[in-house]
Amino acid sequence: MSSTENPYAPPEAILADVTEQVVYPAAGGGQRLLNYFLDQLGTGASMYVFMIAVAILGTATGIDTTDFLESESKLFDWLFGYIFTVIYYTVLEGTTGRTLGKWITGTRAVMDDGSRLTLFAAFMRSLCRLIPFEAFSFLGQRSSGWHDTLTGTMVVNLRSDPRLRRHLVGTRAMPPISRPTAH
Repeated sequence: MSSTENPYAPPEAILADVTEQVVYPAAGGGQRLLNYFLDQLGTGASMYVFMIAVAILGTATGIDTTDFLESESKLFDWLFGYIFTVIYYTVLEGTTGRTLGKWITGTRAVMDDGSRLTLFAAFMRSLCRLIPFEAFSFLGQRSSGWHDTLTGTMVVNLRSDPRLRRHLVGTRAMPPISRPTAH
């Protein structure tokens, strides 16, 4: 035994890199359209829940909320709807990468390189949804809209691989992914 070897040292193991790269395919046009309709329902339902909460809070505190709840101003209603939509998409996509529609269809918004969506990217996606005629940007070969291309993001299909099912039940951990493929 040489003087440099320690008989009490733990054995050394060489670990192979077993990190599996998962490629998520881009979500199809049908999934994206279903996401849109489901998210329209989600934003509308969320807005009604918010209005009910305002009414309850107003009643509980004695504050008159009828001017807010029964606004006859179309401009106010329009602005409130757009602000609420931006908040809905930013909060849900910024924290989980998913909205109500994406949860149901098994899709997730990610950055173009496959990494998690940043809060800033989610906010910019939300603002881009307000561009007039943005919904028509999905017409054509690619199933991505301006809110994808202008922000460097895309929506991927998580249900394409059965190994990814565990990521549909709310866990934030995702396996490392490589650049998603275009559909």
